[in-house]
Amino acid sequence: MLTKIRELLVLGWCKGCLAQNKDGDHIDPASDEAVSFSLLGALYRVSGTPVIMGLPEGYGEFSALFHGKQLSVFNDEASSVEEILTTLDQIGAAT
Repeated sequence: MLTKIRELLVLGWCKGCLAQNKDGDHIDPASDEAVSFSLLGALYRVSGTPVIMGLPEGYGEFSALFHGKQLSVFNDEASSVEEILTTLDQIGAAT
């Protein structure tokens, strides 16, 4: 799952929402029109779990891996997508 999340973020990353279309409008990450994703939006896109349902099974501790911050806060405070990708790579190497 981490590899797929990473792939989405490399294709397009956004802040302040779960996903955006090509015009920069905020949209549902499950939409076929989504072209950029936040970390949380990518997680929901890959898992298929709607945002209102909470984190996917087995990912309840996922946010603790991001310096104890909520995924949305970590994403929005990041200075670049590379910061997020580096953390994802560290998590992948540790598992």
